[in-house]
Amino acid sequence: MSTSSFHPSAGWALHLANLTTRPGQEPPRSTIELYAGLLARDFPVEAFCIGSLHAAARQFNCWPAYRPLFEVIQKWWRENRAPAALPSPVELTPSQEVARREVELRADWDDADGIRRRMVAIDGDPTLLRLLWSMVRRWAPQHLAVVEEAFHAAELTLPTDEGRAESRVGHA
Repeated sequence: MSTSSFHPSAGWALHLANLTTRPGQEPPRSTIELYAGLLARDFPVEAFCIGSLHAAARQFNCWPAYRPLFEVIQKWWRENRAPAALPSPVELTPSQEVARREVELRADWDDADGIRRRMVAIDGDPTLLRLLWSMVRRWAPQHLAVVEEAFHAAELTLPTDEGRAESRVGHA
């Protein structure tokens, strides 16, 4: 059984098939489930209700192609969804704000491909490469080897914890 069968859109699409086709002319169950799965990706659960079913059933006198059905639901949802509640403002203490920002930075830097793209943009500039190394060391030390490979390739010395350069990489 497909996962779309567990989503409210599956029952909604089955009801629409029953409302828009004659007995024995319903679309195959696999088609109904496919529609339901696609619609579930584009609309929240709340969009699959009696109101949207009524709007779709009024619009079609046979099982519709996907796009017209999508457009009917989209129009209905725009006109009938509840307005989003505005989040209440939360005052963070300075230490909470710092902690929140640190979490964001760790998430931003936890991207080895993004670090590689930055290295390409740096184009071997030793100063920028050292700056990149310090940022990765601080926010994503799990990816430090990616930057260190660039130091090896450029035959540059690695910075140390104190900011001084170590001996040449590969030359002990």
